[in-house]
Amino acid sequence: MAERRKIQMGTLNQSNPTTFGASLPAGTPASRPCTVFGEMALRYDVLVSAATVATGVTLTLQQSPGPDHTGNTPIWTNIKSVSVNSTASDEYYTITVQEDVTGDQAYLPLAEMTRLVIQTGAGDSVTINRVTSLS
Repeated sequence: MAERRKIQMGTLNQSNPTTFGASLPAGTPASRPCTVFGEMALRYDVLVSAATVATGVTLTLQQSPGPDHTGNTPIWTNIKSVSVNSTASDEYYTITVQEDVTGDQAYLPLAEMTRLVIQTGAGDSVTINRVTSLS
């Protein structure tokens, strides 16, 4: 079994928690991309310190084959999602991709890069303190 490594991803704002407001479209980055090329398992832990959910907040793990010849990373595909509940205190959300889960096998081995994106509805807001990846 390969050695597992922990990668501290941070949020878009490394020094402070990041608050995401209402009506963000799908695909809004909630973490920086993380290089995980060829991994056969991945776990994202997301620490949410506050959330107001009126219509729906979704966190989605995406993967990409990495930058193209121009340096852009244009192709991101969804792997798994989790819905966020309203909370006034710290709550962890975990998204995993595992070799022994039949539905996950289609995404393995993982592409070069992964990231977490967020989508919020009208009246929603969520504060993310930390995003950690374990591969």
